[in-house]
Amino acid sequence: MKKKSFISVLMITMLSLVISSCSYAGDTSSNLETSSDNQTSQDSSTTDSTLDSTSDSSTTSNDTTSITEKFGILEISSDISNGSVSFVGYENHSSVEIGTRVYVDYEADQNYVLDTLMINNISIINDLSFVVEEEITYLLTATFKEKVISSEEEKGSISFQNLKSGSISLSNLVLDNIEIASVGANSIFLDDDSNPNILRISSSNNGGNVTFNLENEVRIDSIELIGESYKNDQSNVTVTLDDKSLTQSYENTTFEFNKDSVSSIKISTQSKQRYLLEEVIVNYVDNSTPIEPVLATLNILPTENGSVSVTPSNTDLYVGDTITINTNPDENYYTQSVKVNGVTANIQATNKYTFKLSEQKNTLEVVFAQRSSGEQNFDYLYGNKQIFPDRGNQSISYDDYYESVRGLKGEALKEGLNDIIKGHTKLSYDGNDPRFKDIDVDPFNSNNIIMMYEGSLPNNTSYNNEHCWAKMYGDFGTSKGPGSDLHNLRPCDSNLNSTRNNRYFANVDSYKDSYSWWRSTMDGNKVSTDANYFEPKDEFKGDIARIIFYMATRYEGEDGEVDLEVSGNINTNLYYDFTSGADGLHGNFDDLYEWATSGIDPVSDYEVNRNNVCDQDYQHNRNPFIDHPEFIIMIYDKNYDGPGALM
Repeated sequence: MKKKSFISVLMITMLSLVISSCSYAGDTSSNLETSSDNQTSQDSSTTDSTLDSTSDSSTTSNDTTSITEKFGILEISSDISNGSVSFVGYENHSSVEIGTRVYVDYEADQNYVLDTLMINNISIINDLSFVVEEEITYLLTATFKEKVISSEEEKGSISFQNLKSGSISLSNLVLDNIEIASVGANSIFLDDDSNPNILRISSSNNGGNVTFNLENEVRIDSIELIGESYKNDQSNVTVTLDDKSLTQSYENTTFEFNKDSVSSIKISTQSKQRYLLEEVIVNYVDNSTPIEPVLATLNILPTENGSVSVTPSNTDLYVGDTITINTNPDENYYTQSVKVNGVTANIQATNKYTFKLSEQKNTLEVVFAQRSSGEQNFDYLYGNKQIFPDRGNQSISYDDYYESVRGLKGEALKEGLNDIIKGHTKLSYDGNDPRFKDIDVDPFNSNNIIMMYEGSLPNNTSYNNEHCWAKMYGDFGTSKGPGSDLHNLRPCDSNLNSTRNNRYFANVDSYKDSYSWWRSTMDGNKVSTDANYFEPKDEFKGDIARIIFYMATRYEGEDGEVDLEVSGNINTNLYYDFTSGADGLHGNFDDLYEWATSGIDPVSDYEVNRNNVCDQDYQHNRNPFIDHPEFIIMIYDKNYDGPGALM
C-alpha cells in the first residue's frame, strides 16, 4: 500500500469514531432503546430476577413511609358506673395520630357528679383533654359520686307596703323568713287603683325591674310570683338569679331552678308588658346547712383571631365560683361574644368578663370578629365643610377646651366631659325664645331660621320651644338648668311640637297616616301606630341623638340637679348602661346610637354654628358630641378598643 493511501484510510477511520462518539452523546434515548432491546434478548430468568428485585425495592420504600406514621390507641374503661365518658369526635379508637389533642366529654347520672377523670392514671379533670404522644394505649377512667344536697328546704316571702311610684326601699318591704340587704328598681309604679301594696313593673315605653339583694347567699329551688298582668297586657316575666334567667308568661307563676347558690333575685318585664306584683315566694335552702363542694370543670374551646385566659385557672374550680375571662383579640379584631354553656358572660370592661359557675360541666366559647376597618376613622360623622368650632375670645381656647379628657374612653370619658361642660351660665326659660333667631339662624341665609323637624324657614315663622329631651323624663320642667338649657331647646312649629309631645325617639316601622302636615317641610316625620314613638325625618336624626347624649352627659345628679340617662333596648353585651339610679330616662338607646354613629345625619355647618353662638354668647359651654361625635362611640361601645379621646 502506498503511504498516501494508508493515511487516507486512517483519517476516514478516525472520523468515523468521532461521529460515532458524537452520536452516542447526542442521542441517549436511541442508545437506551438499543440497550433495552439487547436486554430483552437475554435469558428470561435474568429478566424475572430483575423484576423481583425492583418489586422488593418498591415494597421496602412503602414500608419505610408507613413506619413514620405513628398512632396511639384510645380505650374507655369498662369499670365506670353512675355516669358515662366519651372521646369527642372519635369513633375509631385504634389509630389516633401522634401529636393529636383529644377532647373528653362526660355525663353524670341524676344526683351524681364527676369525681375523677384520668388518662393512664393522670388527671385531666381540669382540661378535659390530653395529647397523644406515644404509640401506647390511652385508657380513660372515671368515677362518679353521689351529690350531697340538703333536704332542709325553707320558704320565705317578700311583699310590699306604702309604695310610691318611681322609688322603693327596704321600708317598703314586708319580709317573712328571708333577709334582704338592699333593694333597687327601675320604671316602677303604683297600679291604677293606687294600691300601696302592689308594685307595677314597666310602662308602655320602658321595661322595668325590681332587684332584691340577699343578706346571705342561699340555694334557691324555685320562685313563685303572686301577681297579674296590667290592663290585659300579654306579659312575659323574667326572673333572674345572679346570672341565670328564666322567662315565662305571667300566668305560669312558678320558676323552677336547681338550688343554685345566689345572692340576688331580679324580676323584670319589657316595655308594653306591664306586670302587677303582689308577693314573691322563695323556696330555698340556707347555705349554713353543710354541703360538700362540687368540683367544676371548664372546657375552653379553641379560638381563632385571638386568645383567652381564665382566672382563677381551671385547676381548682368549684360550682359557685366566679371566674374572670380575659380576651385578647388580634389586631383589627374585637371580642364578639363570650358564652359559658351558651349563656352570655357579664362584661366588666372591654375584653374582661365574669361568669358564676352554676353547673359542674362548663364550656367556654369566645368568638372574635373582624372590624370593618383597621383604622379609627370617624370622618363619616362630620358633614360640615365651611364652619368650624370656635370659642371666640373666651379664656380657654377651643384647642384647650377638651384637653383634660385626652386619652380617656368609657365611663371615664363621660365623667371627664361632664366636668368640662357643667357649671355653664344658666339662663331663664322663655316659651317663645327670641334668642333662637340668633342661635338657630340659617348660616347661609340670615333671613331664615332652622326649625326643628322641618328645616330652613323665614324667621318670621311662628314657633315655640321644643324640649328635645322631654321635660317629663326627669320632671325638671322649665327650671334653670335642664329645663332652660339652650343645647336642648329648639324652635319648632307648635302643632308639630304637640304631635311629638313627649314620645321617645325611635325608628318607626308602622306609623299613622292621620297626621296631616300643613307644610311640605314637615313630610318625613312619623308617629308610631301605637303612638308611643316619634321618628324625625332623616335630616334631624343626628341632631336629636347628639342632643339626647349631651343631656345624659351634662346632667349627672350633682349639685341638686337631676341625673339623666339614655335608656331603652340597651344590649348590655355591646354597650355600657348608665341608667341605674337615674332620675330621668329617655329612649330609645339603640336607635339614637345608630343615628349618632351611622353617618345617616352627620354634623352639619348649622349645628357647628349653633354650638359656637350658644357657647360664645349665651351659656359658655359646648355640646361635645357636635365637636367630636366619635366620643359617643368611645363612651358607650364596650368593644371599642381604639385610642382614647383626641388620640
